[in-house]
Amino acid sequence: MGLLDAALSIGRRARAEAEAGGARRRGAGVNPWSWLAAGFAGTVVLTLVLAGTQAAGVTRMSNPYLLGTMIVPDRDRARVLGIVFHLVNGWIFSLAHVGLFRAVGRFG
Repeated sequence: MGLLDAALSIGRRARAEAEAGGARRRGAGVNPWSWLAAGFAGTVVLTLVLAGTQAAGVTRMSNPYLLGTMIVPDRDRARVLGIVFHLVNGWIFSLAHVGLFRAVGRFG
C-alpha cells in the first residue's frame, strides 16, 4: 500500500499545483527532447526484453527482424534495418501517447 499511497499523494500534489496555476498547469508545453528520449528508452527496453526472451528460448520471434524482412530480403540487412524501423515506430508510438495525454489534459 505504500507505493499506492505515494502515487496518490503525487497525484494530489500535481492537481493542487495545477489548480493554483503552478508550473504544472493543464496543457503545458511539450518538451520534444523528453518525449524523444522517453520513446527511445522505452523502445530499447522493449527490444532488450524481447531479445532476452528469445535468448532464453521462450520465443523464436524477433520483432526487428520481422520488420526488416518487410523491407529487404537479405537477412543481415533486414536485422539492421529492422532495428532502425523498430526505433522509429517506438518514437511514433510515444508521440501518439503525448498527443493523447495532451488531448485529455493530463500532460505535464
